Amino acid sequence: MRNGIHRLVFLVLLMSVGLAVGIYSVKETVREELLLKNELRDFISLPVSLGGVVYEVENGMVTYAGRKASPFTSVRVLRIAHASVLNRLNPLFGMEGTNPSALKKSVELLETEKADIVALYNERDKKLLEGVLYPTAFLASLARTEEKRQTFIAAPSGEGAFFYYQKLGLTLKEYERYIEQSRSVYERFPDETYAFLGGESSPEKYLLAFAELESAAMGKNAELKKRKACVRRFSANCPSLSAAFQKLRYTAPLAMTPPEDAPPLVMEHKAILDAVHAALDVEFSPKDWSAKTEKVLVRTPAGVCEGRALGDTAFYEVQWEKGALSPDKDMRLTYLNDIYIFDITYENSLYHKLLKEKGSRYLDKSIENFYLCPDVGSRYVEFSTIAALRDLLQDVPLSKAPLGETFKTLEDHIVSAEVIQSENVSAYIATLSNFLTKKGEGVATELLGETWVMRAESILSMYRTQSGYFNAFIPLVTSRNKVIKRTASVGVRPSVSTLLATRNAPLLFLLAYNTSIIGTPPRLLKPTPFNQGKAHLLSYERDFKAWYTPEETLELFIHSKRTTLQMDKEGMEK
Repeated sequence: MRNGIHRLVFLVLLMSVGLAVGIYSVKETVREELLLKNELRDFISLPVSLGGVVYEVENGMVTYAGRKASPFTSVRVLRIAHASVLNRLNPLFGMEGTNPSALKKSVELLETEKADIVALYNERDKKLLEGVLYPTAFLASLARTEEKRQTFIAAPSGEGAFFYYQKLGLTLKEYERYIEQSRSVYERFPDETYAFLGGESSPEKYLLAFAELESAAMGKNAELKKRKACVRRFSANCPSLSAAFQKLRYTAPLAMTPPEDAPPLVMEHKAILDAVHAALDVEFSPKDWSAKTEKVLVRTPAGVCEGRALGDTAFYEVQWEKGALSPDKDMRLTYLNDIYIFDITYENSLYHKLLKEKGSRYLDKSIENFYLCPDVGSRYVEFSTIAALRDLLQDVPLSKAPLGETFKTLEDHIVSAEVIQSENVSAYIATLSNFLTKKGEGVATELLGETWVMRAESILSMYRTQSGYFNAFIPLVTSRNKVIKRTASVGVRPSVSTLLATRNAPLLFLLAYNTSIIGTPPRLLKPTPFNQGKAHLLSYERDFKAWYTPEETLELFIHSKRTTLQMDKEGMEK
């Protein structure tokens, strides 16, 4: 009898505990659902796939076939919707404006270039270079991650969230692995000074830059851990969509700078370089740059890489193949404030001797190269993003009446101007950001539609992360590094330390200019008086104009360039 009573009491207690747990679980689910509804209420949420069923999400409400979902189902769907919106507005390692397939293709090119260079060195050096010459494993992983992110944003699902976060975790791990390996190599370099066009650097500068990027990666790892936890259980400590939305805020003067033609000096330099390309591209360029290309001049504030040849302004010509989101696309950058040349008359390396035997006296030195300025990567991402923006707006303009006439004028400038002024690009982005972040997604969608809002956010995200057409300049970097194989063909190659200091472009490839990773990019250069280093360059404006007629100058430039390109060709045919 007593045993029966004890069993009954035990069952009652067990049922009471179960009931209490059930009530608590329901309360927690309702509380979590309310938090998520409040988060998502003012944001665009695309249909979510869960367990083979597609649910609609509108203003935080979850429905299926017109019926409201249960709180337990609703919470699971809303967690996924929240993660999708979060990674649309504020991605980690975001690459908006870059086609993942195109990036994969470009990384394959980089891997081939890497293998060719590594093969030039002895076994000991090969082991070092295989680990740190170009972070190809990281970039390949980045392309796969961006592919998963774009899929997850376009079609949110439980599987999509899992695979995206999994790939992102692997990408972060590869990023940190590369930095750690690079630090172990760079710290072995002798304590020396590298002289560049606009300043000096040293192994210590590179190590400090790696330390900054490593610290940023640790922060992103912590953020990823939080985001993954919030897909499992949402709380008030999870990332706020309102805060993520404000990441799209961009502040700059909103007034338009009156368009100006490029100065005659700039157009003179452009005409000379155009003539050089016209004389040599047909014979030596693997691409037909005359077909399906977009070409524009960009005026931007001068930086450490440009000096002050035209005061505080730098002019570049940016040329790219239209639609550079697709694979096999390329980009050219050409600095136009001056033309710089290296006199090899008194150089005695075997390579320079061979050039002189072929009648060359000069080598052209394009200052938009990493071997002349390791901080020039900021220009690469600036111009590739402007190129992507121009293409996107030419295809589908964003200008609408609610944004005003100034916005339309700024957009027309970006789309059709022969000289784009970077101040006007900033004003355009700031105006768009100001409109969207003040109105909010909800009001902006009512005014202009869901498609417009998501395009505007994509453009703001691309500009914020400076990630437009990231794939397009990888061929530019590899083409500039052909000189390594060229000189190696005659027995001259740089030391490992020189190679990694001048040809590796670590800040560019580690996305140091991408604010979804680090707020302020590290700097490798300590500025010094421009062009006062050991390899002092001759200037077209300062030197050649005094020594030669325009016709003689052009003939010298074409002959010198043809000689080096011919040596490239002969080296590749060996």
